[in-house]
Amino acid sequence: MAKNFLRVPTPFYVQRTNEISMTRRNRSLKDEIIFWTNPLLGGVEGLSEFISRFEFFSDKPELRLQVLNLFVTIQFNHMVEALKALSPEEVYEIFLREFKAAGSSQPALISYLPVMNNFYRNELMH
Repeated sequence: MAKNFLRVPTPFYVQRTNEISMTRRNRSLKDEIIFWTNPLLGGVEGLSEFISRFEFFSDKPELRLQVLNLFVTIQFNHMVEALKALSPEEVYEIFLREFKAAGSSQPALISYLPVMNNFYRNELMH
């Protein structure tokens, strides 16, 4: 969709390591899930609305789903250790509280889905 683009022939990336950054702070397992759930609360809806505006995505639900899946997978990858350490019931209660606080119209259902997704993913890995 871009009218212009620039190709840089060599990789260019600068990473600044900051041990006190938000993403590197030590948090409890519950706080870790809460921290990475926050981007999900508005991010999935916002991203879905944004990409749906482009004709390229409007008639390709498989591509819209791939973009959303990548975004959600990134968030859940940050939670993986906490998800392994806490019981499904504990994780469900955390999600339920966060989605209720965000004003979700279906907090129980939305909370149930990622818990079961994680449960079945763990079952498949064993």
